[in-house]
Amino acid sequence: MCFCGKAANLHDLPEVKFSDILDLKLKTSFIGCFLKHLNIAQSTELEVYEEKLELTKFVFHQHEDESQDRKNDVCENVIGVLQEALLRKTTIDSKLVYSILSNVRLADCKVSMVTVLDPGLLKLHNLQSLSLPANWLRLVQGALLPRRLKLLELFGNAISDVTALCSSPPTMLLHLGLARNELWDGSNFHLLAAGGNSNLRTLDLGENDICDLPAVLCALSGLGHLVCLRLEGNPCSTCLNYREMVLYYLPKLLFFDDVEIWPMDRQGLEAFAMEELSRKGALTFSCFRLMGIPQPPNEIVDKQRVVHTYHLEVELPLLDPVLREPGKDIQPKEPEADIVNQLQDQKGGKKAGERQSGSNTKEEIETELEKEEKPELKEESQTREDKIKGMLESRGETERLTRSRFQYFKTYRMPWSSIIQFPDPALEVDAPSGDLVSLRDTLRTCVNVRIVYMKTMPPKQDDKEKGKKGDQQGPKKRPEKNSKAKTNKKGIKDKEDEEGKTGKREKEDNKSVSQTRVPTKRGEGNAQDGLKQQSEEELAPPQETILQRLTLANFDVQLKQVSWSEKTVDYTWSAGDGSKKPPGEATLAPRCLLELQYANVAEEKGKKSKPKAGSKPKAGKSRGKKTEEQTTARVTSELPLPQSLTCEMGFGLKRARDPVPSIPLQPETATTQESETGKRPKSRASSKKSGKKK
Repeated sequence: MCFCGKAANLHDLPEVKFSDILDLKLKTSFIGCFLKHLNIAQSTELEVYEEKLELTKFVFHQHEDESQDRKNDVCENVIGVLQEALLRKTTIDSKLVYSILSNVRLADCKVSMVTVLDPGLLKLHNLQSLSLPANWLRLVQGALLPRRLKLLELFGNAISDVTALCSSPPTMLLHLGLARNELWDGSNFHLLAAGGNSNLRTLDLGENDICDLPAVLCALSGLGHLVCLRLEGNPCSTCLNYREMVLYYLPKLLFFDDVEIWPMDRQGLEAFAMEELSRKGALTFSCFRLMGIPQPPNEIVDKQRVVHTYHLEVELPLLDPVLREPGKDIQPKEPEADIVNQLQDQKGGKKAGERQSGSNTKEEIETELEKEEKPELKEESQTREDKIKGMLESRGETERLTRSRFQYFKTYRMPWSSIIQFPDPALEVDAPSGDLVSLRDTLRTCVNVRIVYMKTMPPKQDDKEKGKKGDQQGPKKRPEKNSKAKTNKKGIKDKEDEEGKTGKREKEDNKSVSQTRVPTKRGEGNAQDGLKQQSEEELAPPQETILQRLTLANFDVQLKQVSWSEKTVDYTWSAGDGSKKPPGEATLAPRCLLELQYANVAEEKGKKSKPKAGSKPKAGKSRGKKTEEQTTARVTSELPLPQSLTCEMGFGLKRARDPVPSIPLQPETATTQESETGKRPKSRASSKKSGKKK
């Protein structure tokens, strides 16, 4: 599949040579207006060439559009090539243009796509930069590359082995880009260091299928001048000690995955550079805040308070161990159906896990539950459901509430609050049996997240258990009073006598119980199994009663690759954000959501610290001006609490160590702050941009 969506089979593609596509691109560009064999009827005098060049400059600067740029992207500066050709004061032909070109880029799949490199490439004697992205190259021979080549970009091809590339390559090659190809652990990366590529400064192997990180790093350790490496997007980039392994094997790196490396990143590498950690990985899900939910009413049913909780459910089919078991065909199920059956089992007095046989369908069970349900409880649940559904109807969420999906990974259930905060991380899903490929592929997919509201009632205590507790608590209190009175006269002996009496009673009770459990007839095994089942049922904790389950929101999140320098990639979803995106999609957050502050949180924290009206600051503390400035700055940075349902979340990868925190500072104070605190003087975003430029 091409990047433009064109489907193709590599084995059925015709042979398309590099020189043919280059001639076609030169013909359709402005250079084609000056070539002699394409303009036979026109004069080849220098004055005519100069007038045509001035007209070309006017058209190039006055009519800039995508089609014109695409036709003239064969090199960086088409006008500069024509100007240099006029300085030669000779007839402009293809041979002259080949000798002038210092950079070539062929990436127009609408014209054609290169499948083979031919000897015509050697005609470009002065070529220093060759970019062939998004083509169908399966084999690149190093002997066919120009000797002065310094940059070779082969992004988005079908290369699976570097053996041919490393045979007689250009000795001046400084950058090699092999991202998004078909490279894997057996692509012979050790030949990069042994095939004359010792001068390589930057190497891009991102978004391939490299899994064995120690083996690849050991092969690349022979590149002594390598200062920039990119492995992001490979399965190995999701392992626990990704950063530690790379920096341990390649200590001379300055940029790693487009991020600048500081000395703090190199500290304590030996303790985490273990091969066992490089084969494990886990996906983390964090829910920073859940806001905009109306406060539920206080309800009491059967003298017990109803509990209102909220949690999130994330669908990760590639990481589900149940779906990965061979021979299992799991159909999508609707979770509300299980709850209806659970309610029917509890009200019908059946055991958990049993269901009625016969013609009882879901609709019949719902009608029976409506008849048995109390009218007061039914009205309260309907008002609560209508209130939440009314909040979401404006964005068309009602169609997504009944969406059927596979099994979801659930977070902890949290009580209501104006800002509901979950533990960090809320979910941590390990890669099944160390399969890092599925973990990498999950970050390329669109996952489904839903917000669920549950209304439950805590388990009831049986009357027998209450009576037993009362009998056990009653006699304990009486001997305490008598023991105090007896200790004044007889001392410690009375206590020892009482303890001895209680011990004898417990032994007699144990003997009686053991005698009743010993079978004396046939079927001793069945009797023992029955007693075990009864004891397990008695010891099993009572389950809560689910009164209502409601899906408040159901939306999709398009995941992105997580860099080693960031903990999570953050997203936000709101039912009333007013954005152009449909309500079923979350948006990528432009900044770290964990650093945001909302007004009501600051008010609750600042209630105790607010001074009373008319009070004066205490003597001996000259912090009045600073505190005023800090409070004003804090209030201005706080955000208002959203009125609609809003979820702020982040997806990340579990690492052996958290990334070093970054502090955005001015350039003047960067050096002093780094020496004093030992923290990063720049933010990761600024260093990432600088890494790309360099």
